Amino acid sequence: MTLNEIAYNIADLAGKTDVPQFIQRIKFNILYYRALLLRRDEDRNSRIPEQFLQTMCVPMTQVNASECVGISSDCNVMRSTERIPNPVHIKRGNAFTYVGSVDNLKSYAPTTTSQLPYIQYSTFTANKPLYYIEDWYLYIVNSITQTVKVKGAFEDPRIISGYNCDGTSYDDDSPFPCTADMVQRITTSIINGELQLVDVNDDGNEVNINA
Repeated sequence: MTLNEIAYNIADLAGKTDVPQFIQRIKFNILYYRALLLRRDEDRNSRIPEQFLQTMCVPMTQVNASECVGISSDCNVMRSTERIPNPVHIKRGNAFTYVGSVDNLKSYAPTTTSQLPYIQYSTFTANKPLYYIEDWYLYIVNSITQTVKVKGAFEDPRIISGYNCDGTSYDDDSPFPCTADMVQRITTSIINGELQLVDVNDDGNEVNINA
């Protein structure tokens, strides 16, 4: 099922499939509830189902190690050329299930900026590729890879368009990364919430619906 299909199914219940502003508002609420429900489910189950995950290939560029406090000057540091899309906010654990080589053969371990000054002294991490996020840029330490594969659940699945490893784009007619039962829960939440506030006689100039 696609985002358009989900949105138009809900809009049909309100008799507003011909109101573009209403359709866009419904899409916003679909994304909102997807992220909210996914966070709640992950908090209970400590895992993100495969159906919610997307994979993107992130271009990297080499930066001066001095950008990373505590890193040795002879250490290789790569940074994503652009800020990466926001993942779903996970209360515990990590929204990224894989960060590593594009061939899936080498996974990079997560670290933090506070741990950087100590990695060069660790027997286990001194020369191993590590990653961390700073100001929503992805950094890779101890690697000169030009492209990094990232797999995770993102707040807005459409935003990874341009990062797809196979070069394809993602839009509202692409398969929506969501389980069928979650689609039903999202639909029910919107019907019982936002649609109760909709004026069915609204002419479309103003959408009376709250997020």
